[in-house]
Amino acid sequence: MAGHVLAVQPYFLLDQDLLEGLKFERSPLVARIRSYYPHFLKLCTLMLGYISRDIINWAMIHGYKRFRSSGLNYDPKLHLGHRLDPIDLYVRHVSPLANWVMGLVLPWIVPARYDTALRKFPDYRQLW
Repeated sequence: MAGHVLAVQPYFLLDQDLLEGLKFERSPLVARIRSYYPHFLKLCTLMLGYISRDIINWAMIHGYKRFRSSGLNYDPKLHLGHRLDPIDLYVRHVSPLANWVMGLVLPWIVPARYDTALRKFPDYRQLW
């Protein structure tokens, strides 16, 4: 399937200045505060929802029948009827000692292990 995109994790960051357009924007007090704290009353927002919706709509229009998304946020996926898909992640350190320690520790610190919504999927036991 050369030349075909199989997975996309879309996102973009939206920078917002909460004072933009207000009379306080150019006040000496705000300028002085921002000289010490440059992000004073500014937000950086991660936007995912609309992009994901648009990609799913595009895929449906173009005849795609399956959608695979990333891990985590399992509760909405459970309510939408998603099924779990096994993902293998291989990590190897250059140090054999570090590999041994990671082999002991990583199974216990993986976030999905403690997600209660994940256990409600009908095919959960097949993946562990």
